Amino acid sequence: MRLVIEPGAAKDFDAAVNWYARVGRDLVAGFVAEMERRVAEVLAAPESYPFAPDQRDVRQAPATGRFPHAIVFVVRRDAVHVVAFAHPRRRPGYWGGPR
Repeated sequence: MRLVIEPGAAKDFDAAVNWYARVGRDLVAGFVAEMERRVAEVLAAPESYPFAPDQRDVRQAPATGRFPHAIVFVVRRDAVHVVAFAHPRRRPGYWGGPR
């Protein structure tokens, strides 16, 4: 299945990378590697993840591992669209579905 990172998700990712770079340079590589691994897991079995609260078509891969970001995505016929790399301290549902 094809992967599409929506613009809002790209902003989330970049913001997290910038924050981790300020906190500790070694964290950036770990964050990027973990997100790449988790996105690959989502692509392997997107339908296995639960729907996000109060959403009918938006799924969420909960945070696991060292970094607290959930991967919020929508499954379309031809692709998985990541709409957010959501940090738990941000307002829940701020991403509001596909952007």
